[in-house]
Amino acid sequence: LRPLLYLTLCEAYGVPEVMAPAVALEMVHTYSLIHDDHPCMDNDPIRRGMPTVHVRYDDATALLAGDTLLTAAIERLALAPLPAGTVVALIALLTRKIGLEGMAGGQGLDLQFRGDREQIFQIHRMKTADLIEASLISAAWVAGRDEAHRKRLSEVALEVGIAFQLADDLLDVEGDEGLV
Repeated sequence: LRPLLYLTLCEAYGVPEVMAPAVALEMVHTYSLIHDDHPCMDNDPIRRGMPTVHVRYDDATALLAGDTLLTAAIERLALAPLPAGTVVALIALLTRKIGLEGMAGGQGLDLQFRGDREQIFQIHRMKTADLIEASLISAAWVAGRDEAHRKRLSEVALEVGIAFQLADDLLDVEGDEGLV
């Protein structure tokens, strides 16, 4: 979803597809799933009908696979055929959205979940909406859009991210893709 959002928005802006941000976003998302499935997190044995990395291989391999995907994503952005200022902005955006104030912080909240509504909204924002926001804002940076435009995209990303996560949670509970 995240690379598709980025690529679709680039197309809408009429800018040439620069694949590095799309690839980096998917690498980060995959790393987050590998780490999320790990025994010290959610300890999921199955993802998308297949054994998770730590089950199929081992804990160390899963940890290193996630770490490698994360660092490769940053490298992919650093080498993108874009102006240096755009590259720096993309790296800053992605690292902010996956760090303590974003995805990693959301995972920390998820591990301490108390069950209140406000906290679940915060977790969904940080773990899901922030990476969707990175997808949209990355396309805006590549297209040279201004701060006001990027702010509007941030608002859209929050709504899309929360809706996506709620639909995904419903699918997890109900197991019926026809519901979402």
